[in-house]
Amino acid sequence: MFFEDSAALLGLGIAFAGIFLGHQLNYPHADGIASILIGLLLGSVSFFLAYESKGLLIGEGVDRETLNQLRALIKADPGVEHLGSILTMHFGPHEVLLTIELKFRDDLSAVGVRTAVGRLQKQIRQEHPDITRIFFASEAICQGEEG
Repeated sequence: MFFEDSAALLGLGIAFAGIFLGHQLNYPHADGIASILIGLLLGSVSFFLAYESKGLLIGEGVDRETLNQLRALIKADPGVEHLGSILTMHFGPHEVLLTIELKFRDDLSAVGVRTAVGRLQKQIRQEHPDITRIFFASEAICQGEEG
């Protein structure tokens, strides 16, 4: 919103300058030059906004540092035996989906697994409030393990 409004105000300034200089200098081409400059300004702002929005449009994940923090937090949980893959995707500027593939300890009951899931969700949301949706994929055997 800031860039669009700034470009609009700058465009008005360029238009004013073009019309003013055209009348003051009796140079009718100043208005045309101002129009071309406004077009270049709006085109460059649109390319900038498209570049910045690209990640949100195609489903960009979180940065590597956040991913490493999540990996360490999940591995440190006493109920997790093995951590598989972690997938993230932005749905908006402050809305991130997190999918965790893991294996819980064999000695955990269903209540223990539910407690571990709740504990992990709480810790993740405390440290990363932008993560609004968390899904767990718990397998008896994660990739790379044999049973």
